[in-house]
Amino acid sequence: MSRSAGVLALALAVGLAGACGSDAPGARPTGSPTASPDGGPGGPTAEPGTYDLRLGRIRARLRVQGAAAELTVSNRTGTEVGAPSIEWIDSASGASRRATVAGTAPIPAGEDATFAVELGEGFGRDRAGLVILHLGSITWGALSPPVA
Repeated sequence: MSRSAGVLALALAVGLAGACGSDAPGARPTGSPTASPDGGPGGPTAEPGTYDLRLGRIRARLRVQGAAAELTVSNRTGTEVGAPSIEWIDSASGASRRATVAGTAPIPAGEDATFAVELGEGFGRDRAGLVILHLGSITWGALSPPVA
């Protein structure tokens, strides 16, 4: 075996050995999910019917009870964020659906706000393929589904 082939074989062996550890891309975490350590919205949750988002200094939690829900947004960005809205993708049809957020208003820096939400007919864990949070005209991201 030539020297360059030996070096290549060694590099490949080291790379494959490293991929077998838990830090490899695509590795699945072990253990059970826990509530947000600070008790605020946005941590992984085992609470059925709860969708969470934690992105930078924004935390959001949508607690669903049938077609109705409560959205709590915690704004720690240091600046006001736009009024929240919720969109969800129906996994059965692929249609985008807008929820109705009652009394929606911008959220000042450093404050939490809670809003009543009407998700609309057909919303359910088996039909909500994706739940998306918008703050004003900015899409902040998808809320993670319940893990329980």
